[in-house]
Amino acid sequence: MNDNVQDANNDGISIIDIIFLLLNRKMIIFWIVTVVVCVSLLYALSIKRVYQAEIIVSPPSFEYVKPLDLTTDSVFKSFLEVAKSRKLQKEFFNNNILDVYLKNSDDTPSIKDINNAFESFSKSIKFNINKKTNFVKVTLEGIYKNKVDIWLDNFIKMADQETVDKLVGSFELDLDLKIKRLSNNILNKLVTHSKINLSEINRLQEDYQIAKTLGGKGGDNVNDLPLRTKDYIRGAKILKAEIDLLKSRDVSQFTTAGIYDLEEKIANLNFLKIDKKTVKTVYIDTKAVGTTNIIRPDKRSIVMFSFIFGVFLAILVVFIIEFNHYIRRKRGLEIIKI
Repeated sequence: MNDNVQDANNDGISIIDIIFLLLNRKMIIFWIVTVVVCVSLLYALSIKRVYQAEIIVSPPSFEYVKPLDLTTDSVFKSFLEVAKSRKLQKEFFNNNILDVYLKNSDDTPSIKDINNAFESFSKSIKFNINKKTNFVKVTLEGIYKNKVDIWLDNFIKMADQETVDKLVGSFELDLDLKIKRLSNNILNKLVTHSKINLSEINRLQEDYQIAKTLGGKGGDNVNDLPLRTKDYIRGAKILKAEIDLLKSRDVSQFTTAGIYDLEEKIANLNFLKIDKKTVKTVYIDTKAVGTTNIIRPDKRSIVMFSFIFGVFLAILVVFIIEFNHYIRRKRGLEIIKI
């Protein structure tokens, strides 16, 4: 029984034993860690560097959106919707990035390759919104160090211009609809008055024929006649002059109630034409040029991770070697006992 206890104590491993074990195998640990770190560094140097540029944007000042009769927040929201749209991103990619991609391709890329390049570009544009300040940080990633920041600036400018065109176009379309509606109201009033005028002419012509038949010449006291008195009593000569006057009237000269007001409203709406150069849908707080940084590969993180991994791997290898030696020694002792 005492022999078994002694064997159990001999088989146990203390922390001091582990430390001495690692010190004895320090060269193995050193070379394993060195190899792992060197391999990771070679990998980091072999992959392409990825750069990131950023730009800070916020809602425009009220003076830039006042002509649109919209709030700054709604205009800025429209800008973000346009900037995030695949339509704008596709157009920007085709106009700015596609040529660079084609020039740097070893072989002629297929349509699938170009589509994949666009998808990669679209995913590299990120919008980080700060809800407290309403500021938005827009970032763009790419492998071209001297272009990624310029592309981002141009992308924001393009999104701004597209949003201006969209909002001004919508405003002008709404303006044209209002002008057409007012013009139709004027036309309807003129048509109505024209019908009334024609009806008056027909009535007077009937009275004129009666006056000619009766031979009435009218009198000086016509204005003193009762309102319901037939017009033929005024005489054929007077009726003929009134008929000729009504026939000579131009439709555009009719002065019906409300036409002048409608024409004035149309004139005011025509004055509301917007100069696109005076409208902005975004304020650029910080431009992207000069903000380019390497984001991948992160050599420091790679070295730290590979060092830690190398240490654990080396310790594991040392334990495996030592365990193998232990098994061999134990078998050797068993053979000797036999």
